[in-house]
Order: sequence, then structure tokens, then C-alpha cells
Amino acid sequence: MKRWALYIDIEGFSRIYLGNEVRALSLLGALMEAIYRIASFACPDDFNRVFVHQTGDGFVIVSGSPSHDTATPFAIAVLLMRCVLVAGGVAKCGLSEGNFADIKGCYPEIIRSNIQNGGVLPLGSGLMRVFPVMGCALVRAHQLTTKLKGALLLVDPEMAKHLPSSVGITKSEQEYVVADWIHGDSREITEITAKSGVDLPSVQSLKGLLQDYVSTNCDVVSAKWKANTLTLNGCRDEAK
Repeated sequence: MKRWALYIDIEGFSRIYLGNEVRALSLLGALMEAIYRIASFACPDDFNRVFVHQTGDGFVIVSGSPSHDTATPFAIAVLLMRCVLVAGGVAKCGLSEGNFADIKGCYPEIIRSNIQNGGVLPLGSGLMRVFPVMGCALVRAHQLTTKLKGALLLVDPEMAKHLPSSVGITKSEQEYVVADWIHGDSREITEITAKSGVDLPSVQSLKGLLQDYVSTNCDVVSAKWKANTLTLNGCRDEAK
């Protein structure tokens, strides 16, 4: 068994931030709140707990222990992407598995001896924050998000083999699988939604929001990004 890792960030965050800082931070806050709710209320105990690390506008979510479960991390990914959409943005997510560990012991001695709680290191009157963990799970999850343009949910091919039958696979390659995060449902999605208190509209409304986002931002996204986002999420035929 391996630990699963989910990497998610907001598409076009730098562009949005430079144009409208309040909107960018609002999107980041929506994603952050959704992660907090899901992790705190739907995955609260030692059996299913998760660990979360922020990296700029992105977050890495890692299972607390090795697991054969792929339906749960997929459900979390779907719900997070839907929450960002409802907030007025779109996200991209990679889901993979592998090892994950605390790597502070590999840092130089001068770093290890001065590091404080929270990974903070004093630099005279300044501070440096170091990332305390690393592993193939994180690297692979992030790498997946670089494989294809678009607001997409990309899954490790091995993990994709064990996804619920209700998941719509819209593209399958040797290095990645794309799953439709707008349509479909599962027991895990229903349960996590109920436990976390995340309030989401109907699938039809989500489709409309995605189409509206692409239409509104057509001047700042590439034709390939637009085509992948709509087609691989089952929204192309109804695009505005």
C-alpha cells in the first residue's frame, strides 16, 4: 500500500492576483475553507486523517497512512474543484500515490539545529520557512498537473483503475488519465459533502458555471485550454 497525494491549485492565479487582488484572495480563501471543512469534519480521526501543506496558491493533501482507497481522495478532489468553481474560479488537480516522509533530517546540520516549530528558521532579524516533507506522492501529483492544459482533474493511471464505476474517464494516456469532475457522483462524494457541510449546486448549475467562466475568460485563455476544459468535462456541446 502507498499513501495518496492530491495537489490542487487555482488556474490563472497570478494573472487574477495582478488584476484584482481581492478576487484572487477570495478564491484562495474558498479553496482553503473547503479543505478545512473536509479535513476537519469528514476525515477527523486517525483512520482517515489527512495532512495539508500550502504552497503559494496550491495545496498538497496527503493521506495520513498508506491506503488502497482511491474513491475518497477522488471525491475530495472533485469537491474542492467544484468549490473553487462556485467561488468564481477554476482549479487544476493531480491525484497520485507513493511514499511521503519528513525530510528535515536530511537538511544540513546548521538548518536542523536552528529550525523551530512550523518549519520556521530565524535569519538574523528575518525568517525562512522550509518545507518539511517530500516524497514521490507529492512530486507525481504535482507533475500530473503539467501534462495537459485546462481546468482538469488528472489521475495516476494505476489509481484510475480502482476508481468508482460512476467516474467518467474522458481521456486516457500512458502517463495520465483525465476524469470528468463536473458530472457523476459516488457514495464518497455524497458522504463527504454531508459531513463537511460544503454547499454545492446541481450538476446542471456547475456545467453552466464552467461554461460561463470559459466564455468570460476566452480572451485570456488559449484555444487548447478552452477546448480541454469543456470537452474533457463533458460541457463542449452546451458551450456558450
